Amino acid sequence: MTSPTASTKSPLLYLLIILPAVIMAWVGFQSLRQDRFIAQAEAHDQATALAQKTVDELEAHVAQFEHPPSEASKAASMSPDELIASQDLPSLNHREIVACLINANNDLIWPPSNPRLVNPQPFFINRLPIKIRRIWREAEDYRMANNPLFAEQIYNELRELAEDRRLEALVATRIIDCLISMQEWDEAEDLIQSTREDFRDEFSEFGMPIPLWCDWMEIKLNMERNDPSKVSASQVLKMGIDQIARPDRFTNDRLLMLRDTAEQLDFIEHQSALQKGETITPPTPRQTAFARLWDHWIFQQEARLLHQIYIDRHLASAQMAQAQFPAALEGGKRYLACVTPSQNGNKWIVATRTPAIVIAMKHFFEAMPESRDFSLSLQVLGRHISGDKGQAPLALIRGKGTGIIPDFQVGVVIKDDAAFLERQNARSVSFTVLIALSAVSVLVGCIAIWRSMSHQEKLSRMRSNFVSSVSHELRTPLASVQLMAEELTAIGSSDEERTKEYNQFILQECRRLSGLVENILDFSKIENNTKEYQFQQADLKEVAERTVRLLNAFASENEITLELQFHGEQRLIEADPEAIQQVLVNLIDNAIKHSPRNQKVIVSLTFGDNLSILSVRDHGPGISKDDQSKVFEQFYRCGSELRRETKGVGLGLAIVQHVIQAHKGQVRIESESGNGSEFFVELPNQQSASNTTRFFKS
Repeated sequence: MTSPTASTKSPLLYLLIILPAVIMAWVGFQSLRQDRFIAQAEAHDQATALAQKTVDELEAHVAQFEHPPSEASKAASMSPDELIASQDLPSLNHREIVACLINANNDLIWPPSNPRLVNPQPFFINRLPIKIRRIWREAEDYRMANNPLFAEQIYNELRELAEDRRLEALVATRIIDCLISMQEWDEAEDLIQSTREDFRDEFSEFGMPIPLWCDWMEIKLNMERNDPSKVSASQVLKMGIDQIARPDRFTNDRLLMLRDTAEQLDFIEHQSALQKGETITPPTPRQTAFARLWDHWIFQQEARLLHQIYIDRHLASAQMAQAQFPAALEGGKRYLACVTPSQNGNKWIVATRTPAIVIAMKHFFEAMPESRDFSLSLQVLGRHISGDKGQAPLALIRGKGTGIIPDFQVGVVIKDDAAFLERQNARSVSFTVLIALSAVSVLVGCIAIWRSMSHQEKLSRMRSNFVSSVSHELRTPLASVQLMAEELTAIGSSDEERTKEYNQFILQECRRLSGLVENILDFSKIENNTKEYQFQQADLKEVAERTVRLLNAFASENEITLELQFHGEQRLIEADPEAIQQVLVNLIDNAIKHSPRNQKVIVSLTFGDNLSILSVRDHGPGISKDDQSKVFEQFYRCGSELRRETKGVGLGLAIVQHVIQAHKGQVRIESESGNGSEFFVELPNQQSASNTTRFFKS
């Protein structure tokens, strides 16, 4: 007998098949990747050129804003009297720039760095006598609580007790304020006149001369009692000029009050002109003058603040000369400031309203011609202003950001990647499909080779097992027959008993050989699809009894008892009696072979309404779960062909399954290792064909 064939699935064979395919796929994908890199590089170059062109055009457009503030600085540097007298300068409130002039040491040249601020003249209440101090504080409490009536009474009491001239002046100012709050207009007006005359050399707490303070209160009185006709226009302008020349912390409020007064005076003049049939076209000279005064004041204040920001933020961070820096001036207005050279080594600090520049850049950017393949985006000072911001830019070019041109950058993205890279994508798709198909073909080929080799290996193993089993099964009975024949020849006819015994043994071995040959021939017919069955009305009980009688002698030789059981009402079924007997022979033969001595093999037949069930139970070693799914395979036998003790070639159960399937039934097994096995054959009582005798071809 030959040993099982060694495995023919060599890893080297698969390596020789797969390696060229892997190399081909890698080279193909590298080529596709290189093509894509080239297309991306071309797109990047085009995007960079477009972004650079856009940056250059934006810088050229915004550069027109970068100029010295000649007209604004000229107007802001005039004295108030000169500004009012000027007839050819516009109001500064329409300007979008603020500027100041500094020298090489960064000291402020214009506007003057130290305006003549009024020095406060505080009044120290703690120096007063205790009684006067108490009365002063009580009056102040009432005044601050918006109770001018009680405050005015207490101030009058204090005025009688005051011995200090400064205290008398301050008390008079407090009484005037209370009288105006109580709308005691005549009394307040008389007190203003007397206070102006009596305290010419005294100052208010904020450093304003008492006569000037009285002028302000007189204007306030006339405005609150709706009688601006008593205020002269020249007085208002004079006070505005004086207030700018002597600023204090109330300058803004007082200038606003003067502007309201001027508007009231203009309204009165307008009404008077209408009554006379005359026409006054605004703005009036007075309105223009006050607008210039106000803008003059605000412009200088913002210019000084700009210089302070330059000192605090620009030089402190060691950034020099032309660098940009942001500046937030009065009212939270955002500016972008830079330094530009002037004459004599001086420098202008020019701040331009950031929104104005950004709006100009946005309008110019959006008016530029649109590209067919690319879309642009604009960012100014880190904020997205216009264009596409949905994806990362393919190219990003930053502007110079010099002078008053803010820091900006232009990004370029591809509108449609698929459209721009259409040819490259089409080529990539086609090559990818070809590579994928090649890889799949190689994979399918490897799987087919593996399955074919596995099948060949299985057939080789089965062939080896079959040869081994058949050799084993044939050798033993042939040797026995040969031995018995030699014994018969030797003893002749002298011993009839021994002759009879030997003849019976020879007959038994010949039957065994006949069964083996019959199984092999039947299996050959099954494999060639030529096995035929003759169906007829069969008596399963008679078939079972005949089969048990046939195998009783074989069972006795192995010291096995065959027991036959019947259940249910006996009936005939449509079947091939010879084929059913062959099934029973194979099942009972296996049971006898695998049962230990002095045990029973139980053959049972159960009749049901639709099915008839044959079962054969032994008390052998049982069949494991893994082997139960394989025992019906051809040539399969548990264990090694060279070491197993039971006889057979592994065809019996395969033939059983085929016969039962031909009868449209099924065969199943119930077994546990060590507890024996039981095979069940379920046969339908009626076949689908109407005739009782027919042939079945597998």
